[in-house]
Amino acid sequence: MPLVIKGVQTAEDARLCAEYGCEALVVSNHGGHALQGTEGTIEMLPKIADAVGDRLEVYFDGGLRKGADVLKALALGARAVFVGLPIFWGLSVNGEEGVRHCLEILRTELSVTIGLCGVTDVKRVDRSVAQDPASGSAGGVVGEHGDDLVGRQDDAQTAGLPDASKIGLHSRRRQPGYARG
Repeated sequence: MPLVIKGVQTAEDARLCAEYGCEALVVSNHGGHALQGTEGTIEMLPKIADAVGDRLEVYFDGGLRKGADVLKALALGARAVFVGLPIFWGLSVNGEEGVRHCLEILRTELSVTIGLCGVTDVKRVDRSVAQDPASGSAGGVVGEHGDDLVGRQDDAQTAGLPDASKIGLHSRRRQPGYARG
């Protein structure tokens, strides 16, 4: 029977999961975001993913609300993500159809975000789309302002796409006609 451990918060615990034969782990603080001074799961994720490499699958459970959050988690090492609150929001508004609608919104947002980052396949996402180029370090994650995303906001907004400055990701695309804002 496959063993999946939920609640892994440190690289050391992740290494132990791999050493003892777990199939996968879930990076989660069980809602601990409410505790002041605790590290957020998105900050734990790259350290944990690096600690286990390809020895087991890493899943992420950490307050995902939009497609950009999903892409960020995938870029930082998650193989899959758990979505909680948006599902409950959809369920409370419109039952099963509401859940379907919320999942479709997440899929659409993820697809748009991937495109805005210049990525053609979610399986090819790497950390370059989630790192802060201004930090000068491999560990810096672009924050909520996302002002490092390259792209023409007026074109995106005209096309009905979300404002890329709000998604918190960095584009690898460097094409003529696109300039830093």
